[in-house]
Amino acid sequence: MAEMFFNKFPTIRYSNNVVTDLTRRYTMRSSVFNDPFLFYPYDMTDGVRADQVADGYYQDSRMDWLVYMSNGIIDPYYQWYLQPAQFDAMLKQKYGVNSLDSLTRRVKFYRNNWYNDDPMSEADYLAMIAETPSLVKYWEPYYQDTPAPLYYVRRKNDWIINTNYVVRYRVSGYPKDASNTTIKFVEDELVTIEFKDANNSVGHGQVVTANSTYVTLQHMYGNTVPTTMGSITSNSKLTSEQTGAYVKFTNGTLLHNNIADEEVVYWDPVTIYEYENELNEHNRSIVLLNSAYSSQVVNEIKSFNKKVL
Repeated sequence: MAEMFFNKFPTIRYSNNVVTDLTRRYTMRSSVFNDPFLFYPYDMTDGVRADQVADGYYQDSRMDWLVYMSNGIIDPYYQWYLQPAQFDAMLKQKYGVNSLDSLTRRVKFYRNNWYNDDPMSEADYLAMIAETPSLVKYWEPYYQDTPAPLYYVRRKNDWIINTNYVVRYRVSGYPKDASNTTIKFVEDELVTIEFKDANNSVGHGQVVTANSTYVTLQHMYGNTVPTTMGSITSNSKLTSEQTGAYVKFTNGTLLHNNIADEEVVYWDPVTIYEYENELNEHNRSIVLLNSAYSSQVVNEIKSFNKKVL
């Protein structure tokens, strides 16, 4: 008999109709996941669906709900591994874009890039720390049955910072496009900072907030902040990379500096596309409840419904 999920739910009367009580929710105790003998790891191939996994392992495609429950999946669309075409379509729908180009350039956060550096000799390490003491937190000694370190390696800390700089620009009204139509900046929009100075200084950032007086940007790079800012001129402007609408600015104020200048090389920006792709790749590896216990789960759900009725 096919073990469908919702046919185990009790029924209630709603608006003079007998319906399934969808307000119930079943899950497994957290302690269950600590038992290594109850679950088996399973790496999915491109395009496989939960019902196909269930059919292959439980010999019942309608037990896909047990696959979802075993992995804490509530949303079978966004939390299930998607093959490339499905993944790209999902991102376009989720972020409301026609092209993924902006998602490959829009920053989500910054991550400590400990995986990028080669080992450093003790002499080089001591010279570096003598010059810049704050860098000590990024390194640690490596020993191999020796009283003194053989060399130094990056400390494996997966630190995350939500952004690098936050800068507020004073502007003269709302941005307008080439036809003089007002088009307001929106949150997370990519903006180019053009100084129009002798050096053609240019920077980039993403919108935090925007009104007719101030535009606040984060995830900055290029000539963007007071310490690296180009010369502000009468033609300095902020331009939307999507619509081309722009507004002139007259000054810039550094509100937050989360990554010191001497530590910038220790951090990498993680784009929205990279972030979503990492989540999707993580979803490729799931666990399956040992088939010997699948009938027990079914019976416990049925038994629970009888007790609460």
